[in-house]
Amino acid sequence: MRLVFVLSLTLALTSFAIAATIFVPDDHSLIQDAINASYDGDTVIVRAGTYYENIDFREKKITVLGEQGPAATIVDGRDGLGCAVYGGDAVGSIVNATIAYNSSGIYSFNGTVINSVIYSNATGQIEGGSPVVTYCDVEGSYVGTGNIDEDPRFIPRIPFGEYFLEQDPCQQGAVNQCVDGGDPASDLITGTTRTDLVLDDQSVDLGYHYPGVIQVPADFATIQELHHHGQ
Repeated sequence: MRLVFVLSLTLALTSFAIAATIFVPDDHSLIQDAINASYDGDTVIVRAGTYYENIDFREKKITVLGEQGPAATIVDGRDGLGCAVYGGDAVGSIVNATIAYNSSGIYSFNGTVINSVIYSNATGQIEGGSPVVTYCDVEGSYVGTGNIDEDPRFIPRIPFGEYFLEQDPCQQGAVNQCVDGGDPASDLITGTTRTDLVLDDQSVDLGYHYPGVIQVPADFATIQELHHHGQ
């Protein structure tokens, strides 16, 4: 089971007299432990890295943010059970997420989901709650502006990641609909979703963006080796 997404979830913040900031893994080794220890109005800051867990927001009104933005924090639910994101009727936002190969995708969530890929989750993609979903690729379709239902064609680029979008400009007509498929009003992300490693250049791509710059010859001896790697 797998959930890969940028941590940018703001859950119905209002005004609270005292609010704490909790750091992961400094204060708690797991994001879920930090959420469990939080109170309404708190902020959970997640350092860069990969966290192997599923997330339950327990109906709390909190903010959970990746410290270094969308290209630096991965939540991987491969060892978890159930849904990737359980909102507990929370209200917030899921931005540029790739949520795939879980038992269930998003459950009981009443916030917004944008510029994301929710695909190949076994029992359902978005269930329960009444989220506003826009500019997303949702298997089986979901009503909302800019949404599509297209195979994202995940391709691994080991060791960099397993959820790149297949996109080769040399293949005529092989256009991945998730590329440039995001909200035109959204900021571009410094990172790539694509097997050809091209950065966002028109509209933001859907799903998780991998960080950094892959270099030739430091990472690969030749451009040809790079483009054939992992395929």
